[in-house]
Amino acid sequence: MHKSRLVTPLVIFVATFALSAVLDVRHLVSRAQGMLSKTTVPKVTAQAAQKPSPPQLWEYRAVEKSSGDKKIDIGKELSQLGEQGFEVFSVTQSSAGACCGGYLTVLLRRPKQ
Repeated sequence: MHKSRLVTPLVIFVATFALSAVLDVRHLVSRAQGMLSKTTVPKVTAQAAQKPSPPQLWEYRAVEKSSGDKKIDIGKELSQLGEQGFEVFSVTQSSAGACCGGYLTVLLRRPKQ
C-alpha cells in the first residue's frame, strides 16, 4: 500500500511530461500570440468623442444665526430656502466665548439658473 502512494504521483508526473513534449508547448504559445495580435481595437463612438460637459455652476446662500441667550431656530428660514431649490452643503458652529454665545452658519447652494 505504501508503494502505491509513491507510484501514483510518479506515473502522473511522467505522463504529463510526455504529453507536454508531444504537444510542443512553444507552438501553442506562438499560435496564441498570433491570435492576440490580430485583435481589433473598437472604434471611438460619437459619445466618447464629445467634449466633457461644462462644470456645474452654483448659486450660494449663507444663513448665520447668533445664539446669545436664545435658542437658535432657523428651521423656517431653511425650509423656505429648500422650497426655492437650495440644499445644505456645509454647517459650521463656532463659539465667541462664554459671555457672547456662539454662531451657527449654514451654507446652501442650488444649481445656477
